[in-house]
Amino acid sequence: MKYMKRVRNILLNNNKINNRDKSELSNDNHHTPELINDNHTPEWVNTLSAWADDNKISHVLLPRNYKKLLSLKTLDLSNHYLETLISEIGKLESLETLFLEDNYLKALPSTIGNLKKLKHINLSDNYLQTLPPEIGKLQQLKNFRLSKNTISELPLEIGLVSKLKTLNLFENCL
Repeated sequence: MKYMKRVRNILLNNNKINNRDKSELSNDNHHTPELINDNHTPEWVNTLSAWADDNKISHVLLPRNYKKLLSLKTLDLSNHYLETLISEIGKLESLETLFLEDNYLKALPSTIGNLKKLKHINLSDNYLQTLPPEIGKLQQLKNFRLSKNTISELPLEIGLVSKLKTLNLFENCL
């Protein structure tokens, strides 16, 4: 491996060496390439899938396949009686539209700020009291609907969302 210093991923699908010790693969730069295997599912996918199953979210709305999750652009979890949104939602980095209206959400995970491509989010008709400061990282966000919550204060970081065109705060405690 000392001659493969620029290799970042090693695909070992359908081989007998897919369980080889990673230390044998490290190069002189002490970088160990990531092993990618058809049978390997990152733990966050399992956690997200279990959460979706517990909340009776169909496979059509939220796929359980790693590759499909990574390319998911729209997620509509409206009217699912959700009380929590788990932090693994922040791993869906291709997400552009997120509908979560008419649930029982009281808070958002800080990982919501990882959704850098998010353009539209609807959180209306929940029980949100605050927003995490990481909301300011959503630089592509254009439409943010927060009507009918119990928000009493917005984080200052909301001012960092430079592309924001619509911020709906109708019927809150501001």
